[in-house]
Amino acid sequence: MTTIPSLPVFAQARVFSGARLHELRTAAGVPRELLALVSGLGVPAIRSYEVGRSVPNLNTAAAVAQVLGCSLDDLLVAATNEPSAQDEARTEA
Repeated sequence: MTTIPSLPVFAQARVFSGARLHELRTAAGVPRELLALVSGLGVPAIRSYEVGRSVPNLNTAAAVAQVLGCSLDDLLVAATNEPSAQDEARTEA
């Protein structure tokens, strides 16, 4: 049997994380209102990203990262096939 080597870290799939956005925003001491204003978004959009209801496009995520003084990569986490707590809550509703 042939084994397939695991992918290097840089080749693994990564996805936007609203939880990570919230973590970075609060650590930077930036209120949602200020992040929304400076990045050209609305507060509901920022809230929606943070709770996982929606995902920003690449340009929006880059603008948010710039305002927070982090890289776009800082807003990403490794993709998994496991459902998130938010996904499970949606299916129960």
